[in-house]
Amino acid sequence: MGSSMGGYAAIAFSKYLRCDTALAYSPQNEITIQSDPRFAGHVENIEWVYPISAETIADACKFFVVYDNKDLYDKMHAERLRSIIPAERYVEILLSYAGHAVVFYLLEVGLLKQVSLNALTGNPLQRSELRKNRKQSRQYLAIVAEHLRQRRHPKLASRVRRMIRDRHTTSPLIGWAINRRTRFLSSIAENLEVRRLSKKQFDAQFYTHLYWDVLPTGLDPLLHYVRYGRAEQRIIRFKQERRRAGRSPRRLQERFATEDLRS
Repeated sequence: MGSSMGGYAAIAFSKYLRCDTALAYSPQNEITIQSDPRFAGHVENIEWVYPISAETIADACKFFVVYDNKDLYDKMHAERLRSIIPAERYVEILLSYAGHAVVFYLLEVGLLKQVSLNALTGNPLQRSELRKNRKQSRQYLAIVAEHLRQRRHPKLASRVRRMIRDRHTTSPLIGWAINRRTRFLSSIAENLEVRRLSKKQFDAQFYTHLYWDVLPTGLDPLLHYVRYGRAEQRIIRFKQERRRAGRSPRRLQERFATEDLRS
């Protein structure tokens, strides 16, 4: 299994490794595709010697491809792979508005392990199960907001961005006090923010799993986020998202429920 170019490798080397199952997250078909600007700075420096073709992939391998079908470039790569891999051995798992880093999205919503194990055992999760907890993902909300902006719904996009800010930011005054780095003032502000996030059930295990450099600092993960992580725009998750009456507009919930954003 692998993600992005690692997803390419899972498919391209399946024959060499004699795989019976390959799991590719947002895989690339090749890096020489000029229409994919993400590789523009690398194409000229790469000698492409392992192309994916019907002859190079494992004959008895089943391929699971997980990607965001709303991402133009990832969709393009998936279509090319679909034309190469026999239909009976090709399974797509679609995660709309998850972005290119679908692994990161799945980690945010707590489904990465389950999706991976179920796919590798030949029993991929159903669509309804994949959609659970997606509004807890900062990445998902940010991508939805950008799509709404492109569709010329600026007010709705602004509301989605506000959901992200409400979940992950503190008051400007507390943020200013923390960043002042004065012993007395910063200490008080940090304690207030730690209490606030602790009540919201800050997921320390998720934070340390996502950022390997936190534990060596010796700081409590929550304190590390308050002191450094937020300024570095690190992602956090709460163990239990609480509903806040009146803060989530009914109109926004209805728009989320439309087939346009569900497909």
